[in-house]
Amino acid sequence: MKKSTYKYLLTIYLILMIFISYINQGINNIGGLSYFEAICHSTNLVPLHSISIKQCIISFVQFMPLGYLLPRVFPKLNSNKNFIISSFIIIIIFKLVKLLTLTGYFDISSIFLGFVGSYIIYRILK
Repeated sequence: MKKSTYKYLLTIYLILMIFISYINQGINNIGGLSYFEAICHSTNLVPLHSISIKQCIISFVQFMPLGYLLPRVFPKLNSNKNFIISSFIIIIIFKLVKLLTLTGYFDISSIFLGFVGSYIIYRILK
């Protein structure tokens, strides 16, 4: 496929990720909490703490397309180091936006599992 096709696919993927995240989560019920308290309540920095099997699978599969699309759209990401850094940054930004807009949670396990999913696809297809 042409590079422009991969660019379109990556754009569609990112738009769908945002759309699905907002549709599925909605605004977190903060129930009288201040914005800062709501953010603290929606943050989990303890790995594998209170995460279900379903959440593990979703987090793992959710970012798999990054492992396929990123190196094809941005050829400089064909090195392990560049791919690891860029995929972590993208996943963290995605999770931070969800947290700051109170439409999701910032869970370190979800970030790690999302990265593992994207990295496995990247290594398989390299």
